[in-house]
Amino acid sequence: CTFHLTIDVKAAEEAGVIENSDFDNTTPIVITYTANLKDATAAGAYTNTAWTQETSKSTVTVDTYGIQIFKYDGSTVGEDSSLENATGLQGAQFALYSSDDVTVTNDKATVNQDATPIWTGSSGTNGYVTINGLAEGTYYLVETETPTGYTGASEPISVTVSKEAAGTDYTVDVNVANTKTPTTGGAGTMFYTFGGLAIVA
Repeated sequence: CTFHLTIDVKAAEEAGVIENSDFDNTTPIVITYTANLKDATAAGAYTNTAWTQETSKSTVTVDTYGIQIFKYDGSTVGEDSSLENATGLQGAQFALYSSDDVTVTNDKATVNQDATPIWTGSSGTNGYVTINGLAEGTYYLVETETPTGYTGASEPISVTVSKEAAGTDYTVDVNVANTKTPTTGGAGTMFYTFGGLAIVA
């Protein structure tokens, strides 16, 4: 086993924690301990088993989840909306907040002023970034910095993390499209410029 715990029953009795009457075969002795998964543990199911010399093994399973973000150029999506050939964008900065740090009014979510994100990160060269170590619940994803030349998500994105939403890999996929920032000037401006000069002449 990972660790072994020994209880000195005689010392516990002398300390007044238990009494001699507790050994009448009717009083249960309950041993309870709490264990936490490390932060950012990879998504999946983790089992923990405990037992004593007098009892059968008791197993508890803890599920932890992840969110996989794919940041991509929206103009590269096929007509069938497939992301198979979509171009991932590097350098998009994100922050994740719990539902307690967000106020929703008329279906519009706003991050509270004093809120601290539970995670921050950026998309890699392929446009992907993964958040691990999450419990079931509702989270809000905010794009804090957008790749140069693109317009990002303007509002927090609600993400529901659950066993049903995550599937067999315990990971919820969130796809975030960026649109290219419109360029200023160009032929349209030149047309009006030349038109103005003609009028002056």
